[in-house]
Amino acid sequence: KRKINKCALQKEFQLPEDESIPILGISNRLDSQKGIDLVTEIIEPILEEYAPVQLIVNGGGDNRFREFFAKLAKKYPYQVGVNLNPNFTLPRHIFSGADIILLPSRFEPCGMTQMEAMRYGCIPLVRNTGGLADTVSDYDPAIGEGTGFVFENYEHFALFGSIVRALETYKHKDEWGRLVKRVMNLDFS
Repeated sequence: KRKINKCALQKEFQLPEDESIPILGISNRLDSQKGIDLVTEIIEPILEEYAPVQLIVNGGGDNRFREFFAKLAKKYPYQVGVNLNPNFTLPRHIFSGADIILLPSRFEPCGMTQMEAMRYGCIPLVRNTGGLADTVSDYDPAIGEGTGFVFENYEHFALFGSIVRALETYKHKDEWGRLVKRVMNLDFS
């Protein structure tokens, strides 16, 4: 069903419908605490160098970030879809259709987004802090274990490297499928 959900999400955001294109998702408050400043520094090279890749953004917040993503969607209309208003239903659409959820938080006392996303089979890419560190283990291709992609330093190159690692792993469909099943079976109760 993730393939159906993915195409529905692409359609909802007026992006080309293609289940093979990796989708990066952001569904959070758009502010520096959530690491959005890091995303703005590296997302254009990701969109240009790792095409085809799509980005879907949902959330209210800081106007400078809202303006950034609005301009990004105009510059890359076939790769970026945005809804820059708080929406309590849309995150589940994003979790069920996106491949990777970006959570590069500066700090995160608990964090629920990554746990919800994993339940839907959306792989978290997180900074190793707070509740994100408690719930996401770094994927290790040598042993086929882990539940997401984790980086340490609050630095844009660290985020960039983790996104590249995730996109390269996505190309290996069998391993990616095992990763998706692994996160969907986690129990945080």
